[in-house]
Amino acid sequence: MSNHRTIDENRIADLCKALSSPHRVRILSTLLSCCGSACATDEEFAACVGDIAQGLGVSPSTVSHHVKELRLAGLIQCNRNGQRIECCVDPAVLNFLHEFTTQLMQQAANSPVCICKEPSP
Repeated sequence: MSNHRTIDENRIADLCKALSSPHRVRILSTLLSCCGSACATDEEFAACVGDIAQGLGVSPSTVSHHVKELRLAGLIQCNRNGQRIECCVDPAVLNFLHEFTTQLMQQAANSPVCICKEPSP
């Protein structure tokens, strides 16, 4: 029996697709820096879409589009508080990404031979 967990390739692909935009990476980074990885209903742990837009120097509609993609991928959670849409990073997805990258590093360490290269004569 293998010690390696199976990788959910579809989930990883969806997360990578969501992070394929520099704006989305900046939004996620902004949320992590201001709110940490603790999603809560408390305002101190959530950032408003308008605040994110102002901090990044892009329009709120652009941020809303990218926030939607991050939310659909499961990277962030959003809650409506009156007219404010408050966002925070989902800590479970950070743990998932951490486990995936840790697994990749373990596989790389245990596989010193690259199957991509042709053997030398």
